Amino acid sequence: MTERSFAMPKRHYISPDQNSGLVCNGLLPPPEGWTEVSAGDYDQWQTARRERAAELAAAWWAEHQPALAADKTDPASAK
Repeated sequence: MTERSFAMPKRHYISPDQNSGLVCNGLLPPPEGWTEVSAGDYDQWQTARRERAAELAAAWWAEHQPALAADKTDPASAK
């Protein structure tokens, strides 16, 4: 006997503040205010979000790394 697939097409949503994404099967409505987007637009949004997070992490590290390195090597900070 062969199996049948009753998979629902995935639906993609982005939150109003553009900080969260949601992929679901569409059986339940999305949270209020969320925008449905195409799978391609969702992938582009997700890629841009990852790139921005990497930029923010690199900027934070560049700003804080000298202080963190000094904390590890400065005997006065070991108190």
